[in-house]
Amino acid sequence: LQVYRPSVILVDVGLPDGSGLDLIKHLSALTPRINIILGLSGDDRMEKKVLAAGADGFLAKPIESIAQFQEAILAHLPPDHRPAGLRVLKDEYVTPDPIAYNDDLTQVATLINEGYDERQVAYVAQFVTGVAKSARDEALVHAGETLALAHATRQPTHQPIAALAGLVQQRLDRQVAI
Repeated sequence: LQVYRPSVILVDVGLPDGSGLDLIKHLSALTPRINIILGLSGDDRMEKKVLAAGADGFLAKPIESIAQFQEAILAHLPPDHRPAGLRVLKDEYVTPDPIAYNDDLTQVATLINEGYDERQVAYVAQFVTGVAKSARDEALVHAGETLALAHATRQPTHQPIAALAGLVQQRLDRQVAI
């Protein structure tokens, strides 16, 4: 950021190596301020926290419509930076890439198999839930949410992690067979 000043920054709240909320707080305090800071999360309940941290807006993941994504960014631009006149928006929908989905599931399996600390449990739950929502994989969404709830309520996480690991492995085995 010392060399390049973007007009828009998208910050995923669930970062594996730190807090997206802390990053938003830091970015919003910079002078000169970046025009638009948008927070993203697969957890709709994060919107108030994202805005309180200093973001200009919130995007719920998965983002499936290119038009909605474009409108969210344009709505937060200062009026003098917005395109003038009417513009045609293609209402295309984003479909998950099977290779990227496989890579994401491989990352989840790696995190689970390599051992993890408590902070990583929260990240794994958030990450897999977001990925599964994008892929419309309801069983995996449920497993991620179950792990997140167990972790948040300080319940044992061994069983939810084992269930999640089994589902992830099933999907990876299916991908290899295809």
